[in-house]
Amino acid sequence: MTCLTRHCGASEIEVANDLVLGLIAKNPAKVDGIKISLLDQAHVEAFRARLPDGARLYTGDDFNCADLIAGDGTQPSHALLGIFAAIAYRSRLNGYQNHFIMPAGFCSSRDITQYSEVFRLANAAGLLPDPDLAEARMEALLVTHRIGE
Repeated sequence: MTCLTRHCGASEIEVANDLVLGLIAKNPAKVDGIKISLLDQAHVEAFRARLPDGARLYTGDDFNCADLIAGDGTQPSHALLGIFAAIAYRSRLNGYQNHFIMPAGFCSSRDITQYSEVFRLANAAGLLPDPDLAEARMEALLVTHRIGE
């Protein structure tokens, strides 16, 4: 069963689009917008162009987010990206949070290897102003996951 079938009752993307856009159009007072992450910029732009007036498209596309947020001259997309998890994670590493808890428990929705990669990339990019603090906090997280005991 595909994601489209599970969520929209359709196995073809255009049928699912029509269904979702119809629901949004019928419920303008209840729907602020929709988050989609199709990883296909042209498809997202075509979907966004069909949205009823006032409905927003929240992009979850990590690969094309900058172009989608900038828009096509007519409409921009709004951001609702997984990348924000990396920003919150760096807050803990940089000493801005005294805990490693994200809203709705999202900290548990990613594998420890993803957090290790964020740590490595943040360090390589110079985004850890206090490397000793960041390293100590990363080590504590790894120990929590029974890595490097």
